Amino acid sequence: MLERIGQYELREQIGLGGQAAVYLGHDTALNSRVAIKVIDLFSQTRKSEYIEALRTEANTARLLTHPNIATVYHF
Repeated sequence: MLERIGQYELREQIGLGGQAAVYLGHDTALNSRVAIKVIDLFSQTRKSEYIEALRTEANTARLLTHPNIATVYHF
């Protein structure tokens, strides 16, 4: 299991789906709790198209501001 991705420490898995797992984590640079979505790229047949779709989704979500929508800090 992953324990760290860059500045993010993975503490515990809090969700699992067909394409990704979500972890409760800690941002060591900002000293804050974060949710970390780890995508399973090995199951994707068209990796470049899938990654581009994820990048578009992250950029769109980054522009949204609402208490019920997670803020995107890193992709």
